[in-house]
Amino acid sequence: MLKIAIDGAVLLKPLTGVGYYWSGILERLVDKLADDEKLLIYTFYWKNYQNRAIELKKKFGNLIVEKRFPERYIEFISKFYDISKILDNPDIIHYTSLKFPVIKNRKIYTIYDISFLENEIFHLAKVRKKHIMALKKIINDSASEIITISNFTKRQLIEKLQILEKRINVIYPVLNADVKINNYQETELNALLKKYNIRRPFILYNGTIEPRKNIVKMIEAYKTTKAYQNKTQLIITGKYGWCCDEIFSALSEYDKSLIIFTGYIEREELIKLYNSALFFIYISLYEGFGLPVIEAFGCGCPVITSDIEVIKEITDNAALLVNPEDLDDIKTKIDLMYENENIRNNYIKLGLQRAEFYKTDNSVMQLLSLYRKSKL
Repeated sequence: MLKIAIDGAVLLKPLTGVGYYWSGILERLVDKLADDEKLLIYTFYWKNYQNRAIELKKKFGNLIVEKRFPERYIEFISKFYDISKILDNPDIIHYTSLKFPVIKNRKIYTIYDISFLENEIFHLAKVRKKHIMALKKIINDSASEIITISNFTKRQLIEKLQILEKRINVIYPVLNADVKINNYQETELNALLKKYNIRRPFILYNGTIEPRKNIVKMIEAYKTTKAYQNKTQLIITGKYGWCCDEIFSALSEYDKSLIIFTGYIEREELIKLYNSALFFIYISLYEGFGLPVIEAFGCGCPVITSDIEVIKEITDNAALLVNPEDLDDIKTKIDLMYENENIRNNYIKLGLQRAEFYKTDNSVMQLLSLYRKSKL
C-alpha cells in the first residue's frame, strides 16, 4: 500500500500559475493510481477560504482532508505540527510550497523558482527571509527529493545552491482541460467584454501585477505603438501583488480607456479573453516557467514574450521573442504582431502545436513514478 499526501494550500487561494500547475496535474493523477495506492490532498484553512475549500471538496471528493483553524495558527501548524497524525501516517508527504515542517515521513518538495534570491525587488523582505530559511533546511534534508518545473530552475539550483543533480526532478505543467479553442456565442462574449469595457481587437496580458512582470515597461512601449495610436486596448488581468502601488504611481498618466486593469478574473472569463485577444503579451524579467504563455498557446492566441532562458525552453520557437528591457525592441515586436496577420496566423499554428506537448500524461506519470520510487 502506497499512501501519498499532497499539500493542497496552493489550491485554496485565488489560483495563479502554481495553483493551475497543481490543478492540471491532480485532475489526471487521480485516474492513474493503482488499486493499492491512496492519494490525500490536505488543506489547512481559515474562514476566508471556506468557499474555496468547499469547491475543492466537490471536485476531489473524499481525497480531500480538510482542517479549519484560526488564521493566527495556520503558519505555526504548517511548519511545526506533525500532520502525519491526522493523515493516517502517509508514506510520502509532498510539499507544494516552501515549507520545512518537523515530520519523519519521506518528503518531496516542489521549488518553482528562486526569484527571491535573484533580486530583492521581486519579493517583500519578510517573504524573502522566510523562503531563504525554508530553502536552507530543504537543501540540508538530503534524503528528500526535489521537483522543479523547468530545466532552467534545475540548473539554478545546481549552480547557485550546489544541490546534487540526482535529487532534482523536472516535471513540467499539464494544461488544464479548459485550455482550448472555444467557439463562443457572440452574445456570451459581448456580455464579458461589456463588463470590463473592452472592445475588439485588443491585446491581452495575464499575470500578477508585480515588479518582475515588467508591467511599466510593457505599457511604456505600448504607448509608442501603432496599436495605441489606433486606440487598440491593452487589457491587463491578474491579481494585485506586492509593490503594485508603486507600479500605478509610475503609470499615473495612463489612458484608462485604452489601458484597462481588470484585477483578478475568474477562470472562465480568462479563457474567453485568451480566445478573443488579437495577441497575448508577457515580457516578464524572471520566471520559473511562465504558464500564461502556454495557456495562450492552447487557446489559439499568438504570443509575444521575453527572450529569457526559461521562456526559450518552454516555448521552443513558438512565440515572438523580445528583449524585455529594450523599449525599442518591444515596440517593434508589438507593431509587427499588430500589423501582420500572416505572422499572427503563423504563431497561432506554432503555439497550438507546442501546447500539445503540455497536454500529454508524461508529467503525471513522472510524478507517480517518483512517488513509487520514494517509498522503496
